[in-house]
Amino acid sequence: MSCNPMCFFRRIRLNRNNTQQSVGNQRNRTWRKNQKQNLSKVVAAQRKMSLNKLYEEISSSLLRGHSAEMRFRKRAAEGNRKKGLAILDQLDKHFVSNQK
Repeated sequence: MSCNPMCFFRRIRLNRNNTQQSVGNQRNRTWRKNQKQNLSKVVAAQRKMSLNKLYEEISSSLLRGHSAEMRFRKRAAEGNRKKGLAILDQLDKHFVSNQK
């Protein structure tokens, strides 16, 4: 079975910024976007909620995590290192003993 000589070269097109972009990469991005949308629909259906509610829940979780990290960083910058390490050691002991 023979292949024409051009089959070994990717088709290239110019995007809005006049830079080269592989058509295959564009297809992959579209496929990943569709895959994410389909997975989002599946998760929303399993949780028995709408897509809007799911996205709202995800964004609020993300914002809560960010705000907790900022509070931690602020307290870590202002706090006592020895006391902080002692608290972390206590937490480690607690979680290790609860996993057994």
